[in-house]
Amino acid sequence: MLTFNNISIIKDGIKIVRNFGVTAFAGCALNIYGSNGSGKSSLLKHIIALDITKPNEIFYNNTDIYPHIQEYRLMGEYIGHNLGLKESLTVEDNLIFWAKLYNTELLLEAAIYTLKLEEYLDVKISELSMGTKKRAALARLLITNSTLWFLDEPFANLDGNFSEIVLNMIRARCEQKGNVIFTSHAPMSQNFITNISIEDF
Repeated sequence: MLTFNNISIIKDGIKIVRNFGVTAFAGCALNIYGSNGSGKSSLLKHIIALDITKPNEIFYNNTDIYPHIQEYRLMGEYIGHNLGLKESLTVEDNLIFWAKLYNTELLLEAAIYTLKLEEYLDVKISELSMGTKKRAALARLLITNSTLWFLDEPFANLDGNFSEIVLNMIRARCEQKGNVIFTSHAPMSQNFITNISIEDF
């Protein structure tokens, strides 16, 4: 369970998020939606403690994460607009790097199959379309097997079929009692997703 308590974010002297507060229970995905420039990305970076976080703002299972920020970050996997891929390496090289880092080589095959990356394994990231790059980045979620997923517009650049695959990945993570926090432009109707408009804060 993740609880966000009265989070406010000021950017360039303007308060773009005001007193954001919500509890995301394990097994339920939270969709923070809003228009471009509404502060979704800034809020997500704050939620994963990539930006400055203060005491009593973020609680994981009722424990303030502020004294434990490093451990909290290690529990989560963040995929933002910068996909975190090495452009000069192949898809396979990137995925193997993550698998070795987390000692999860046994999860590689399933991640490749799920995101339909078989034909791109020997292709450098720099030569891929944006949609395929996104799939390669999202495969990291299945390789690292993190408890918490923080995804900035995970459906962007994906067609309908692959959006459905990613939605099923989020559903499966929820069924495993993980937490998934993601951003989008609109609410979603699935019963395992709680929608909250950032423009309400």
